[in-house]
Amino acid sequence: MSNWKIRVLDLEPSTQCNAACPMCARSFQGLLNTSVPVANLTVDALVTLRPHLNNLERLSMCGNYGDPILNPDLTSLIDYCTSINQDCSTIIHTNGGARNVAWWQRLAQYPNLKVRFGIDGLEDTNSLYRRKVRWDILERNYRAFISAGGTAEWKMIVFAHNQHQVEQCRARASQEGFSNFSYVVTNRFTQGDKTVFTMHPDAEDTTPLTAADINFDPSKFSASHVNRTLGVYSSRAYAEEDSTKPRTSTTPSIIAQTKFAYSDHVVPAENNISCYTQAEGIVYVSAAGDLYPCCHLGYPYGGQNKYDELEWLDKSKINLYNNSSDEVFAWFDEVERRWSQSNCLGTCTKVCSTSGKPNLYAVEDL
Repeated sequence: MSNWKIRVLDLEPSTQCNAACPMCARSFQGLLNTSVPVANLTVDALVTLRPHLNNLERLSMCGNYGDPILNPDLTSLIDYCTSINQDCSTIIHTNGGARNVAWWQRLAQYPNLKVRFGIDGLEDTNSLYRRKVRWDILERNYRAFISAGGTAEWKMIVFAHNQHQVEQCRARASQEGFSNFSYVVTNRFTQGDKTVFTMHPDAEDTTPLTAADINFDPSKFSASHVNRTLGVYSSRAYAEEDSTKPRTSTTPSIIAQTKFAYSDHVVPAENNISCYTQAEGIVYVSAAGDLYPCCHLGYPYGGQNKYDELEWLDKSKINLYNNSSDEVFAWFDEVERRWSQSNCLGTCTKVCSTSGKPNLYAVEDL
């Protein structure tokens, strides 16, 4: 097996979601991605990985396309992992807008489990990004979970429309019994140094998103954020620019995307890759049961990540339902080999090199 020694399982339990967040690959720029199939991860995929799970310490449930709580057998995944290590901790990322009170009360009984609720503001602002999430259901659910003894974190993505509410949200989180409050300034605006994210013209809601002001909290901004320039994140961001049409001062600029394909003609290159998933022992399992070195590569149905088409990869060989774990891990070696070559994956360069633009994240105990 490759140099990945599994200590953390990063699972995408489901591709289904009750929300329509416009920076999500499932509903990018306000349009439903119809190429995403309905898929729910089952224990069978994890059974294939069992020979490599003897050092399992943590289970993280998030995903690139869906919300974990939409998986009808979510708790069976937790049960299987804790059967390997009873001290295995679990964290579930969710918008909190689904399931009933009884379900949340049962979930609260699991030891070593935390739910990270994505709540981007208060009742008047949360749905500006977490579109289609009803505040009354979200509030009912996190209260049911916390009152039943569950450990919860309030995680807030900061935008221009809610940056004035950070202190209010922190106070509300403490009042409601959350154990932690955290906020993130996303790097999805800063691809191309843009600060406005526009919707597709055919979106149900075409209201654009604007990044938090650079003076929101200067101490939390990296140089790439402080030095960003005012611009527009184009609705044609991943389309080929039409050179036949004249450009004007109001024409949104197109974000250049470099796609990397397999080639036997490569040369050594210094890409300065420091892979955090390899270092921390993390692997990503998609809702379809495919195994990836990280979640950043796990976008087979498109979305905001267009750096690598992975056309050279036989995707039938990375599925845990149909192959042995050793067979699936073989492609990890190819990814690692490219780190020191001219055909290093663009995703690796974006996320794990010194030229990447990380999310800015701060978490506080309450």
